[in-house]
Amino acid sequence: MDIKLLSKEQETLRFVLSDVPPAFANALRRIMISEIPEVVYSSQLKPENPEVKPVSDKIPIVKLTQGQKIKLEAYARLGRGNVHAKWQSVSAATYNYDEKARTFTFMVESTGTMPPEKIVLEAARIINAKSAGFSEGLGGMTES
Repeated sequence: MDIKLLSKEQETLRFVLSDVPPAFANALRRIMISEIPEVVYSSQLKPENPEVKPVSDKIPIVKLTQGQKIKLEAYARLGRGNVHAKWQSVSAATYNYDEKARTFTFMVESTGTMPPEKIVLEAARIINAKSAGFSEGLGGMTES
């Protein structure tokens, strides 16, 4: 397997993957779309009113003047794209296959919740864990 970085922008990563079968490239793409956990950090939350200033860049709570109140109830949920599209970590994960060169040119575009290179690395970790689990499962089989 060989990987060559073509370009990296803030939310987009382009790379060439070679010496792998099409099934592997497609599995990597599908994992990026559906199985990367989606996390939203408080620093990503922005108030609609520009006059509202957060007390901390880590927690989006505002300063209130005398007599003002705020009631907040929040729930955090770790989601994956295979449950609902709103939890996909990529807005696009595509590849073009060059049959003659046996290479896949990937384009991975993040939704902004994590860098695209982290998405690719997490997808590689997931596919590796699935392969290891499959190999362990085969270890319990005996020849008949």
